[in-house]
Amino acid sequence: MARKNKTFKLIFLIAAAAFAFFFYSGQDALNVVVNFINTGRVTLPVKEIDKTVKQFTAAVIKVHDGDTITVRTPQGEEGRLRLYGIDAPELAQTYGDESRRALAAYLDGKTVEIEVMDTDQYGRMVSKIGDANKYMIESGNAWVYVNYCKIPDCAQWQKLEAGARENKTGLWAAKSPVPPWKWRRANK
Repeated sequence: MARKNKTFKLIFLIAAAAFAFFFYSGQDALNVVVNFINTGRVTLPVKEIDKTVKQFTAAVIKVHDGDTITVRTPQGEEGRLRLYGIDAPELAQTYGDESRRALAAYLDGKTVEIEVMDTDQYGRMVSKIGDANKYMIESGNAWVYVNYCKIPDCAQWQKLEAGARENKTGLWAAKSPVPPWKWRRANK
């Protein structure tokens, strides 16, 4: 029985190596084989979205917080995106988890249209993601990030933020919510 198991693993290793060398670069393929030898599992490398592409459609596969998501294109490429022109509370900040849950309820598992505006210092594509940016402001789950929001939509988003504040919607129900940029500075 042990011999059959070893034979099966060897055949599987050869098949995984052939697959990896056919579909991936030499180094990626070697990493697949080494990982299988070390762990007994085949883990294929994820191709990253080409950052020169400015518009594309992708499925939301993870919501990290109220302004950062991971998406997967129909071609299997993945990328981490930050919502353009907004700043949501950090997860460790008051209302951070509520903001993340709001974005997850709105986007998680959905296919969205993405318009890349920039790339930030962490390599994330800063993007308009359907109408999610607007939704997060209007629902009181994020601030307009006025220092970075420079497109015509930003004026409308500022009006929506003022309405959410006035109606005490979302984070605006708190007496004095702290903007994330101030919270980050105070908690370095």
